[in-house]
Amino acid sequence: MKLKLSLLVGGMIMASMASAQDKAPDNWFNLDAGKDKVQGVSTEKMYQDLLKGKTAKQTVVVAVIDSGVEADHEDLKDVMWVNNDEIPGNGIDDDKNGYIDDINGWNFIGGKDGKNVNHDNLEITRLVKFYSDKYAGKNPEDLSKKEKKEYDKYKKMEEDVTKQRENGKQNYERYKGILENLNKLEKQMGKSEITAADLEGFESDDEGLNQAAGSHRSKCTFKKEALLKV
Repeated sequence: MKLKLSLLVGGMIMASMASAQDKAPDNWFNLDAGKDKVQGVSTEKMYQDLLKGKTAKQTVVVAVIDSGVEADHEDLKDVMWVNNDEIPGNGIDDDKNGYIDDINGWNFIGGKDGKNVNHDNLEITRLVKFYSDKYAGKNPEDLSKKEKKEYDKYKKMEEDVTKQRENGKQNYERYKGILENLNKLEKQMGKSEITAADLEGFESDDEGLNQAAGSHRSKCTFKKEALLKV
């Protein structure tokens, strides 16, 4: 099924207000809201207005504290920091720093091999797991003053994680229902692409289908790309 329907999940579903003939530029994320009327991060504007004709006076090493870097990106591959004390790809910790083949640094939130972990937990979840093991089977009344303070902090975090988990489950069920209705709408319409014109005057005995069509009756073409996964 190829119903073009975009589910932007973050608390609500938003549809593009572009016409069915319009298409977002391939580099939309590099464009500028003011100059290009596209909600990008203004990368192109920075190159044209801020960096054009300028050269660096000194070398600055930037450590990225995040979830990884595309080292072979066209803007990064020629300026990536290189650990000259390490021989790439030999599977040996040549510089004896504890990390094998750390040519461009190390992904500390990745696996033991330095590669990205696709599924990860929030720090608060890791802390709840750590403290749940630490205080398993212990009576709070027998804890020291310091331990009791830590224990109370742990129970508060546990409460927050439980609340977030329940909210996530509710959101999952909500978006699951929406996706099911959209799939049914695609099947009933009998076509791979549904435009605003196709939905004009659409009515069904199925209230779920009416809601799916009504939510997207504006001048839009939709692409099914994302569904919240909990």
